[in-house]
Amino acid sequence: MRFRRDLATSVQRILAATGEPPAGIPSRTVTGHPPRLPLRRAPIRQAAGPLAQLGGFLAAPGPVPVQGVAMISQLLADGTGPLYHEACTKVLADTIENATRALTRQPPEHRAETLSRPAKLPGRILCRANVRKL
Repeated sequence: MRFRRDLATSVQRILAATGEPPAGIPSRTVTGHPPRLPLRRAPIRQAAGPLAQLGGFLAAPGPVPVQGVAMISQLLADGTGPLYHEACTKVLADTIENATRALTRQPPEHRAETLSRPAKLPGRILCRANVRKL
């Protein structure tokens, strides 16, 4: 949860640095270090609402799919990505939308409980009892 709160705080800082209020993200106050790379302010302002909503999902309690957290982490850390680099061909709004979808998807159910017959893996057969141990 701490990593997610740190990501949400980074989203707040980016919104604050572009002049957008980081409303809707119940996290720590937005003080501290400015972004180390120059931000693409116009696309960030255009996507401020969805970006703030994304930060809110990160700060919310409860489990979230790790794929969404990884996508947001990459978005924030990639200096050649759509937040920072003018020559990036990715559209920031699309990237935020994809990350939001990944973050808000229901976590997958445990498949070990639903296996009705043993699953074959190369050189090995797993039965229900063995799957639960993995």
